[in-house]
This record gives sequence, structure tokens and C-alpha cells, in this order.
Amino acid sequence: MTSKARQYPKTRTAQRIAGLLATVFALSACEVGEGTRPVSMTLLDGTTGLGEITLNQCFEGSLAALVVFSNGQVANFLQQGGFPRPVELSSSDESVVRVSDGTLPVPLLENQAYVRGALLPVGPGTATITAKYSSLEEQIQVTVQPPGGVEVRPGTQTVARGATQLFDVFAILNGTERDVTPLVIWSLEDENGNPVDPTKARISATGVLEGRELGGPYVVKAGLTACATPDLLPATVDAEDLRAQVSVKEAQGLVLERLDQTFDEEGAPLPAPPLIVATSQVFKTFATFADPADGRHDVTPQSRFEVIEPGLPEGEVSGRAIFVTALGAGLLQSLAVTEPDNPLLVQAEFGDEEAGEALTSNALEVEIVQGVLEAIRISPENATVGLGQSVDYSVEGDYRLADESLLTLDVTRQIRLSSSDGTVARPDETAANPGRVTAVALEPGCTRIRAQALGPQGDTSALVTDQTQLFVINDTVACEPEAAP
Repeated sequence: MTSKARQYPKTRTAQRIAGLLATVFALSACEVGEGTRPVSMTLLDGTTGLGEITLNQCFEGSLAALVVFSNGQVANFLQQGGFPRPVELSSSDESVVRVSDGTLPVPLLENQAYVRGALLPVGPGTATITAKYSSLEEQIQVTVQPPGGVEVRPGTQTVARGATQLFDVFAILNGTERDVTPLVIWSLEDENGNPVDPTKARISATGVLEGRELGGPYVVKAGLTACATPDLLPATVDAEDLRAQVSVKEAQGLVLERLDQTFDEEGAPLPAPPLIVATSQVFKTFATFADPADGRHDVTPQSRFEVIEPGLPEGEVSGRAIFVTALGAGLLQSLAVTEPDNPLLVQAEFGDEEAGEALTSNALEVEIVQGVLEAIRISPENATVGLGQSVDYSVEGDYRLADESLLTLDVTRQIRLSSSDGTVARPDETAANPGRVTAVALEPGCTRIRAQALGPQGDTSALVTDQTQLFVINDTVACEPEAAP
């Protein structure tokens, strides 16, 4: 997501302390020596490192209390225990925001409390958080506002028996859509509000629902601890927005599609582009049901994929392509050129094969050709994201084929992303999120995101590159000139 976030003003405090934060986390575990005395204390947003805090109802924040000592040591007393005395915390208006001293109980979680310095937004308004340590006293203003909206996705879903469904929660916080799934506590109930028998269906702590037996409809509930009490639920967040409906039914058919499949105006699939040697294509499988109103269910993680080469003796495996099914995707990796008149076929299977209940999909042709990558283009250009947010880049590549024609394909999975400043933003190193870059800066900054791929004939010394700028919070920050690769 690349929507612009509000620009935070850099206060004098934030400017002075931002440079200390990296050091603080290294020093906060140090013992404060005898004979030292506290010189100053500064309060900051524990997430952004800024000298002001804006929170949304239902979504907790955190406070950092940085104490500087006469020997030069800096410690965050709200994150590290074992100090001579704790920092005393209070809120000027607990109807707006509450601050935890380490004993504030967490709703929905038995025998657990918010950590010291956690901020629990209650109602719209502004309050002042006061921190006292020794002879020092500092304050920071906290503004609380309703979120722009909260949504569970998907809202309604039919799940094939034996398959899974991932649920996510998105919220509009300070004008920016954020994936807040890690903050959610999931539960599964029947229509009467009773817990569902886990032998029939269950949902994990990460929002993955497993449909084990036929049943439903069930209610998937996303619990936000900060809004677990009904009277704390802001008007802009309806309880129904935190729910989804799911039923588990028997799959009647299986459809195999390419991830980037395109269709004509009548809904018929258009011819797919060939697969370049040493690149890959992603295939997805969808279960269909007796009632068309139930739609389709993505069962790729539970499907088995097969490469078929016509003309090969029975039992012999093709050496021209292989399926990689890690990360829940049907990833077809090309290994060698296919004869023009002998394309490969790919097919999928879903269900219990031993019980004779497996479904077989349609077969798709795959033509594999040799091509040379000549140029790549990364998008979006000059994106702006908020602190801690991510942007998903896509990369197009131009391949020169043997007949001298030019073929343009999505090569996001084949390229490597890098950041000129890893303190501002870093690419995702896992294969689960190709093209994703996350802002890690503690204050506004700028970095250059570079995409690189192997050059002609796989020559590592002839990299094909493209680059763009990524601004974190503030798009007026100038990027420093960078030497040519």
C-alpha cells in the first residue's frame, strides 16, 4: 500500500533524541552505575520516536521514557527493568487514554497485563501523559481519534472441506490503511454464540481457519483487546465489522489457473505468454461448489501439482520444468527449452486420494522458450509511506526471444531488491513477499530502491537494473546522489 501518510512535525525534542534511539536500545540493558545521577528525561512515541503521539481507538500505542545520566548513559526505563526506581506514569484524562504501569490487565487474555508504558486509547480527545523519575518530570500530549474503519477480509467465505482460509483485518489509522492482523485475537463461534467443536473447524492464532468437517455457517470473530469492553468500542467501529461468516462444504470441482490469467470480454481465457527458461509462473487452484452462489475457494496450499510431457514413457518424469509448492503456491520453475511442437501440460489434484475422493483439475499447456532479459522497470515511482508501513513493488522485464521479438513479463519474483539506506527501509528477504519493502526509519528519510536481475546469458557482471526513490513520511527529504552501479 502506497497511500500518503500525514506529515509529522519534527519537534526539537524529536530531533535531539532521534539520533539517540539506536544507541538507547543497545544501552538500555546496561546497569546504571553507582554515583551517577539522572540529568534529563524525554518522552517519545515508542513506535515512531517522535515527540507527539496520535492514536486510534481500539489500537494500543507505546511510550518511551529516555533518561540521560551524568555518566552519559541513556536508558529507556519503560522497556528495561532492574533500575533503582520505576518511572511513575499518569494520564490527565483516563476517558481519553490510559497508561499502563505494568499491571493494567489485558482484556481477552487471562492473567496478562499491558507492559509498562503501553497506551490504551479509550475515547476521542486529547490528554497529557506525565512521567516522573527521581526529581525529573516530563509530559507528552496524546491525541486519540476513531479509526477510519475496520474490516475483516474476506467477509463471507465458503471453505472446501479439508482446506484452509486465511483471514486478515485491515484498519484505516491516521488516514492510512494498515494490516492490523497481528493485533487480533481470533475466535470461532456457531450462530448461537457457542464455541465451535475444533474437530469440525478451528481457527489459529494467526487467523488461519481449517475446515475439517462439513458444517456452518460459523462466525469468525476478530477481537481487539483495546476494544474488548463494549462501551469502549467507538461509533465508527461496528461490532459487525469485526466479524466474518464461513461455511464448510464439499468441493464439487477443481479449476486450475495461472496467477496472471487474463480473459476476453466473454470470460474466455486468453492465450498465456510462454515461460522463459530460468523463470517461473504461479498457478492457483480453486474449488467449486454445487451452489454457484458459494463462489470459489482457493485451495492451492492443499493441492498437488503435476508436470506432464506428452510422448514420455509412463513413469518417466519430465526434466524441463518442476513444481515448487512451498509457501502455499503452485510455482512452476522452468529448467529447459520445450520443443515448439511438444508443449508441457500441468495439472492439479485436491482431496483424499486414498479414499478415492480426489478431484482432478483441467490441464493447461505451457510453452517454454529461451529469452534474454534486456531491460527492467520498477514501479511505483517515488512512493511515500508511513513509519513502519510497507510498499509492494512490481517489476516488468523485456525479454528478447530467439525470433528477435520482444516479450514483456512480470519479473518481480526473478529480481533482487536492495535499499541504498537500510536504516530507512529494507526489502523483505523471504520469498513469501517478493517486491515488498518496509520502512524501518525512526524519523522521516529517503532511500533508493534498486531492482537487479541477471544480464544477457546470465552474466552476473552485466546486471540489468532500475531504481526509484522511497520516501518515509516526508516526501520533501532529498535523496543523496548515488554512484552508478
